[in-house]
Amino acid sequence: MKVPLTAAFGLLLATSVQADPFLVIPGRSLGRTSLGRNGAAELKKLPPPTASDAAMMHDELVWVSRPTRSGSPNTLYICTLSNSVLDPPAPGVTLYEIRATSPLFHTRGGISPGSSLAQIHRRFPHGHLVKTPGSFYVADHQGIAFAFTHAPKSTTRCAAVSVYPPDTGHNLATFVQVSDLIKSGHT
Repeated sequence: MKVPLTAAFGLLLATSVQADPFLVIPGRSLGRTSLGRNGAAELKKLPPPTASDAAMMHDELVWVSRPTRSGSPNTLYICTLSNSVLDPPAPGVTLYEIRATSPLFHTRGGISPGSSLAQIHRRFPHGHLVKTPGSFYVADHQGIAFAFTHAPKSTTRCAAVSVYPPDTGHNLATFVQVSDLIKSGHT
C-alpha cells in the first residue's frame, strides 16, 4: 500500500520548530525532522512507511508519493540505528540518515534535488564525488550528500539530498537500495 508522501512530508514538517519547514541543515535535519537519538519519537509522527526492512541493528524505511507532474514519485528514506550499540547503550533508535527526492527541500543556499553538480560544488566546495551504483557528491565534514543516478557532469542534476552525522557518510543509501526496498514491499 502506498502512503501519500505529501502526508509523510506534512508530518515530517510538524516534528520541530523551525521557521522554514523545508530547510535542509547539513549534519542536523531535513525539514523539521532531526537526526539523533530521539528517532523513535520522530518516527511516531510519520504515517506508516510504504516499505521497510528491519535488520539486526538498523531499520530502513521509505515513503513513496503519488507520481508528481514529471511522472515520477518522490521518496523519503530514513535509516535508523539501534541505540543499544551506542556507548553507553540506550533504549530506542537514532535517526542516522534522512534522504528526500522532493525539490521542496533546500539548503540555506538554495541547493535541492534538481540542482546541478556545478551549483552544488559552488556551495559545498570541500565535497568530492563518490562512485557507487550511481554517484554521490559528499560534503562529509558537514554531513550532507547529493545523489545522482549516474556519473555526473557539471550540468547533471542531483536527484536526492541526504543528511547524516558529519564524517560518517560511508554507507549512504543508493538509488538501487531504495528501489529494492520499495520493490520488496516489506513493512
